[in-house]
Amino acid sequence: MSLVLKSAPATGRAVVRRALRDLWDQGPTADAAGGAAINLAEPIPLYRLGLNQIDATGGLTQAQHVGWRYLLETAGGDTAVADVGEVGGGETRFASLARGENARRLIEAATLAESVAQQKPEEYEVRILDVPALHVSAIWLAGENNIFIPYLDMKRLRGAKVDVADDFLNTLASRAQTLTKALSQMDQRPDFRSGP
Repeated sequence: MSLVLKSAPATGRAVVRRALRDLWDQGPTADAAGGAAINLAEPIPLYRLGLNQIDATGGLTQAQHVGWRYLLETAGGDTAVADVGEVGGGETRFASLARGENARRLIEAATLAESVAQQKPEEYEVRILDVPALHVSAIWLAGENNIFIPYLDMKRLRGAKVDVADDFLNTLASRAQTLTKALSQMDQRPDFRSGP
């Protein structure tokens, strides 16, 4: 059917433009945009899941809305993403700017999300889900039946095509369990420090 975007903060676009002016106009990065105007697409809400919040049964209720991710493209084909965090009182603060392959893959995933949503009878809210502990980011089509399109996954996607992942939550839960177990075993190592 269609994608729905949550309303972005009024100050977000200005915050990104100011950061781009500061970051893209200095030194070698000034040529990165090739003098072309930067297209600032509508931002996608950014959600984050901690390692201990991952639930294979589909429970994403603990995913926290932490900000917005803006997709940036120039007429010259350069791509980037800018993150804006929300602080109290509706204020926004610039968080990061990333260019290169990850930005290109996010734009590819967003394009695929539009295509996938058009083939479905229900509406989906488009989001981005970041799981920093597992180095995973995905477009999250939030609806009755969630759909995930991972675009950043250090373990599975090296050189792989961006596509819908039917097993996304199960895979996350399995990897989270493995990492949690490994971390707990590290805590149980004997103390080999010397001294009295």
